[in-house]
Amino acid sequence: PDHQLPLTQTGHQQAFLAGVKLRALLETDSTIPAEKTLSDVDSSGSTRSDTHANDATATKNADKSDGVLFFTSPYLRTRQTLYGVLRGSGLVSEEDEQSRSKRAVPDVDGNSPASRSSNRGKQVRFQVREDCRLREQDFGQLQEIDAMAFTAQQRQKVGRFWFRPATGEAGADVYDRVSLFLDSMFRELDALRHIVEQQYHSRRVLESSKQKQQRPFAYDTVVIVTHGLTMRLLCMRYFRWTVREFEQVWNPDNAEMWVLEKMPNDGRYQLVYPAIMIGKERGSPMPLEMRTPRSISGELGLEYVVASVTRAEAHGVADELGAKLAQDDAGERFANAAANAATQAEELLVRDPEEELY
Repeated sequence: PDHQLPLTQTGHQQAFLAGVKLRALLETDSTIPAEKTLSDVDSSGSTRSDTHANDATATKNADKSDGVLFFTSPYLRTRQTLYGVLRGSGLVSEEDEQSRSKRAVPDVDGNSPASRSSNRGKQVRFQVREDCRLREQDFGQLQEIDAMAFTAQQRQKVGRFWFRPATGEAGADVYDRVSLFLDSMFRELDALRHIVEQQYHSRRVLESSKQKQQRPFAYDTVVIVTHGLTMRLLCMRYFRWTVREFEQVWNPDNAEMWVLEKMPNDGRYQLVYPAIMIGKERGSPMPLEMRTPRSISGELGLEYVVASVTRAEAHGVADELGAKLAQDDAGERFANAAANAATQAEELLVRDPEEELY
């Protein structure tokens, strides 16, 4: 079953490398993770980079908020990816590795003990939550090669967002459930701000009376470990991409990290990393209006309506002339007109660039 497919050895290394990049983000004020490759990771999963390079940075940012909340898809490969990220980021130490064999269930909830020390000495607390809404798209029961090839062909024709395989999900279905996830996540973030403010004032009163209190868990970083299509649809929902814009964006590479940063003096987020290339040949950088919420970059207007109608009319003309051609074998002029209309429609419509089902 799809949900039980494990990571390969390369996948484990890629997950560890993603953790190394996450560690750099947590220990500095930069939103651009250090560029590392698999050649920087040895066979045991440890990084070969200089372990002393960031010691000063960790000390410098020791007062930075230290909470990280991880959300993960329940699929085996995403849970394995999460574990690799925790190891690469230093949130799971060698002591944790040794004690893990003594427990049936590894302690990764961030509550006991209250914090973890990264390899750079910075105390970071974390919690992990599994959310079924972050699972991979259900592709249905595809067990025969011919059926898989036909399904891939139909998806190219209909579009990745709209096509629903037999007994499976369309991209639109995944969009609906990730919308629910985002809504509930942001409601919690809003509630957390009030809780942290109350705890901050309470802690000041207790400190003034020299009473001790266990530090409550609070976080300012959220990490979502999920699947490629789900990542695209999360961004589509948050930034309010149109379906046509969504179909210009390719799936991220394995263990690729997309970083959203809160904008200054604003509660909204901007996609700041990486420099995503879009389009049929990945030849164009993602424009700024797709990296920021539509409420900032500007709502859709007349240009969007005209372009949508033009594409629809071009396809309609192509279909109509094609039908006439089928009735009249001698209709050479219909053949030329249909070919021209089909070419025009193809130029106006940006199809899903993915050619394979997975």
